[in-house]
Amino acid sequence: MEERLNRLERENRRLKRAGGVVLGVITALLLMGHVVGEKVVEAERFVLLDSSGQPRAVLAVAEGGSGLYLYDNTGNLRAGLVGGSADETALTLYDTNGKLAWKTP
Repeated sequence: MEERLNRLERENRRLKRAGGVVLGVITALLLMGHVVGEKVVEAERFVLLDSSGQPRAVLAVAEGGSGLYLYDNTGNLRAGLVGGSADETALTLYDTNGKLAWKTP
């Protein structure tokens, strides 16, 4: 009787270990699926900052279109590319004083 009880306890321990391993593997696979999957970052506005915290580029969505704006190291707007409908698409360039230097169309 004692031998049978010892055998059952060993089998029970083995089953518990096997169940723990299976649970660990399933958990690892689920977590890896979140890391390995497609990486998408969504926002209405992205601001790229330099090491001093000044904005150097802005990618933003606004009503009627979206735009990419580039700034120099002093924080002045230097270029803008705005896309919307066909008559709202424009590329603008600014001089060092922030005045409009060139625009299409």
